[in-house]
Amino acid sequence: MTTLKLIGYWREKEAFTKPYNPSTMIQKGGIVDPDYWRDPSTDIYPWPGHLIDNTWWNIHPNETKEKVIAYLENGIPCNYYRGFSGCRLCEETLSSFERSDGVWCWPNKFEHYIRVHGIRIPEKFLEDILLGRNIDLKENFSCGSIPVDPSDWITWSH
Repeated sequence: MTTLKLIGYWREKEAFTKPYNPSTMIQKGGIVDPDYWRDPSTDIYPWPGHLIDNTWWNIHPNETKEKVIAYLENGIPCNYYRGFSGCRLCEETLSSFERSDGVWCWPNKFEHYIRVHGIRIPEKFLEDILLGRNIDLKENFSCGSIPVDPSDWITWSH
């Protein structure tokens, strides 16, 4: 089975005030520290605010940005989840599934971060989109629970 390259996932908050330790986050009287509900597995991902770079998009023609957005919107739905994610930078509710082109996998509505916030994307991903290097989904791709690898995204974004 193909492992897809994961892109577009974010940490929950820009920075946490303390290390994740659930045993110390419930105080007397049942008061729960807001960080108690955090998912420490997302700490490996970038904060989207660190990737805002409208100058990066300025070096590419406007039709490039529109092509990327259209590409992201038209990926094949896959890997469904229970519950919606929200934008880490504004209050918009986004989605509960991923999309893919058979090589890359991204959260549905990833284009929101490009359109609204101007985040940049890895050149390799942009190149694959513009040169059409990804497989023909109609013949070679089936959806379901598809394994993903976030290592390229994490390495590039840090």
